[in-house]
Amino acid sequence: MESQLRSLVKTVTFRIVAVLGTIALIWTITGNIEESTEITIAVHVLLTVLYFANERVWNKIDWGRTRRL
Repeated sequence: MESQLRSLVKTVTFRIVAVLGTIALIWTITGNIEESTEITIAVHVLLTVLYFANERVWNKIDWGRTRRL
């Protein structure tokens, strides 16, 4: 089992890599760094909201959970 700090650092570093990768991809397509940054911010805000909603829905589903004794 890993510590909460390790999980947090892994999450933050992955999000940084994901944001930079998205900017690079969109910049390659559009050729415009400002537009790429704006699209990336919008996409990652949307993905964060969708992830949160998905987590809340899954929190209500018991499938795959085990009870602690």
